[in-house]
Amino acid sequence: MGRNIDIKKVPLGNTGLNVSKLCWGTLSFSPYHSKISPEDAGVLLKKGFELGINFWDGAELYESYRHIRAGLEALNYNDNLVISSRSYSSSYKEMLHSIDKCRKELNKACIEIFGLHEVQTGELDNGVFRPEALRALSYAKEAGIIKAVSLTTHSAKVALKVAEIQEIDIIMPLINYKGIGIKDGSLADMEKAIKKAKKNGKGVFAMKVLAGGLFAEKIENALNYVLSNPNIDSTAIGMSCLDELYFNHKVFTQGISEKSAKHKFKSKRVSIEPWCSACGKCVIICPQNALFIEHGLANINHDKCILCGYCISACKDFNIKFVNQ
Repeated sequence: MGRNIDIKKVPLGNTGLNVSKLCWGTLSFSPYHSKISPEDAGVLLKKGFELGINFWDGAELYESYRHIRAGLEALNYNDNLVISSRSYSSSYKEMLHSIDKCRKELNKACIEIFGLHEVQTGELDNGVFRPEALRALSYAKEAGIIKAVSLTTHSAKVALKVAEIQEIDIIMPLINYKGIGIKDGSLADMEKAIKKAKKNGKGVFAMKVLAGGLFAEKIENALNYVLSNPNIDSTAIGMSCLDELYFNHKVFTQGISEKSAKHKFKSKRVSIEPWCSACGKCVIICPQNALFIEHGLANINHDKCILCGYCISACKDFNIKFVNQ
C-alpha cells in the first residue's frame, strides 16, 4: 500500500533544483558492480520515478551513462528529472571534455549537476580545489550546459573548506552513523562541515551511508541517522533490484521499523585474483588506503574497505571483483 506514496521533494540548497530525499546512486549499475543491462536499469529507474525518485547520481568513472540514458528514454526525458555526474578531470580542457561526453552519452543538452569527483586535501591550490577544472565548470554553468557545480569528497577537511568556496553549489560528502571511511577528521568534524555548508546555502546529498553494505545488519541505525539529520537534503543509495527499491521507498516515506529493518542486503567483499600483476593502479585510486602491494600481489585490508569499487575500475585485467560472502 505504501508504494503509492511519493517520496518527499526538497530544495537542494540554493540551486533552484528540487530533488527527492532518496537519490538513486547508479554505481550499482556499473559493470564493476553488477551485470545489469541498460534496458533492465531503465525499467528500474522508471519504476523508481513513478514512486517519486527524481534524482539520479552517476559519474564518468562508473560507466553507467548507458543505464541512465535508458531511464531517461523510458521517461521521455521528463523535465522533473535531476541528473548528477562528475569527473576526476583536473584541467580546463579535460573537464569540458568530460561534460560534453556526459551530454552526448545521455543525449541531454544540459546536465543539472556536474562536478569534481573525490577531491582530497592535497588538491587545494590558491584557495580552491582543481582550479582549472573548477574554472571550466563555472564556464559551463554560465553557458547553460550545467545548472549547478558539485564536489564529492571523503575528507572532513575538504568539506569544511568547500563550505566557503562560492563557486561550489553542492557538496556530496561521505557520511554515515559510525563515521566509517571519513578521512582527515571524525564524524563530528564532517557533521560540522556539512552544517556550515548548509548554512551557506549549499545543497548537501550524502553518500556511503550504508558504508558499501557493511551496515546491512545495522540498517535501522544507518538510515535513521541520515533521515534525522537536518543538514542532509538527499541520500544516495545504490539499488539493483525491485526489492531494494521497495524497501528504501518504504523507509523514506514511512520510516523504518524493526520489521522493515530485517530486510537483507547481499553482503559482499572485494576479492583479488592470485594472478594479479601488482601494477599498483588499484592502490593509487583507493580513497581509503585499503590496498597495498606485498609479495608481488595486491592485498586488501577489509577493515578499511568501504566497497566503493574504484579499485575494480582501475584494474584493466579484471583481477579484482566483488564476491558474495
